[in-house]
Amino acid sequence: MSEKEWGSPVFDGELKDIFQSEAYSSFLKSYEGGPGQYKDLMSFGMPYDLVMPGTVTDAGMGEYDGRVIHYQLGGERLIPGAYTISATSRAANVWAFIVTLLVIVLAVGSWFYQRKRK
Repeated sequence: MSEKEWGSPVFDGELKDIFQSEAYSSFLKSYEGGPGQYKDLMSFGMPYDLVMPGTVTDAGMGEYDGRVIHYQLGGERLIPGAYTISATSRAANVWAFIVTLLVIVLAVGSWFYQRKRK
């Protein structure tokens, strides 16, 4: 790598063009491990499984198999900073149904009670 040395402006410019961010360039300037350890970081992968209550409505960047959401955490996503995993699910609230039914029964019961009093 004669003209594209590790940490050189040419190398940094290519990274900025590829990733549309300077986060990787600043990381490489402070990274003392060199290309070998950078390659190890880029090949890092760890599976992460997430189980959500109720029905999953959005698995984010994961793959949903009907029961579990599977994520693959890679090193390239960890370089710029914190990495957020997001998923959305919807579960029925049983207490809401019970309270609604109770309100309806009380309303109908009070209507019948008033008709009997007259």
